[in-house]
Amino acid sequence: MKKLVLLMVLSLSSSVLAVDQTSASNYGIAVQVTGSKLVYAGGGAYQDLYVIVDGTKYELRGLMGAGKSLLKPGAYRAKVSHDRHKNEFEVWLSYEFLLPDSSKRTFDVVGVGELIAEPH
Repeated sequence: MKKLVLLMVLSLSSSVLAVDQTSASNYGIAVQVTGSKLVYAGGGAYQDLYVIVDGTKYELRGLMGAGKSLLKPGAYRAKVSHDRHKNEFEVWLSYEFLLPDSSKRTFDVVGVGELIAEPH
């Protein structure tokens, strides 16, 4: 009986791990965060990220909710959560980041290219 219970626990544990790995595999975009800053606008608090995705510089903006802190520069994994542009010459995207603690945050593209002023 003990062996059966142990086998069931191990089986359930491996199933949970398999789900987590499958979920993490959905975040196939490598994002290099080069800077992060807090912005107050329109009565709300936002976090602006300066990132590089596939060699292109973007400025991303996300809500700063209760208990959230600024992301440190570094390598993160993400997926496109919304792609609203209708052609190849415009950008209107949102990225969902998978953070090291398995939490997720969403950021909208608000700027693209070399003219983005990174924080000093």
